[in-house]
Amino acid sequence: MSDGGKRAMEVEDFGAFQGCPWPDFWAGDGNVAARQAVETVASGQPAQFFGDAKTAKGTPKFWEVQVIPVFGEDGYPTHLLSISKDITEVTDALRRNELLAQELQHRIKNTLAMVAAVAS
Repeated sequence: MSDGGKRAMEVEDFGAFQGCPWPDFWAGDGNVAARQAVETVASGQPAQFFGDAKTAKGTPKFWEVQVIPVFGEDGYPTHLLSISKDITEVTDALRRNELLAQELQHRIKNTLAMVAAVAS
């Protein structure tokens, strides 16, 4: 794990995580997607997924993850490289916008119903 990765994941002691299965860091659908990404990378293809994972300190975050195979001299994948981008703020903003749009749509329907009632 790079120093930037340790900061993003709030890891103070990497030794506590070293050797842990990488997909286990992901929750719910993200765990399934991480396992599928490992299978895809094992076949020599890159993968991408989005998922929830808490930091080492328990902070919930939402990530965009690129997973790339690292090939050995024999031409077969020997490792994977995971590049994760914290998109929590963007995802939260999109969710807020969706809720606001739904509320606006509801209020417009109510206003139109009132206009129709007054007109009739």
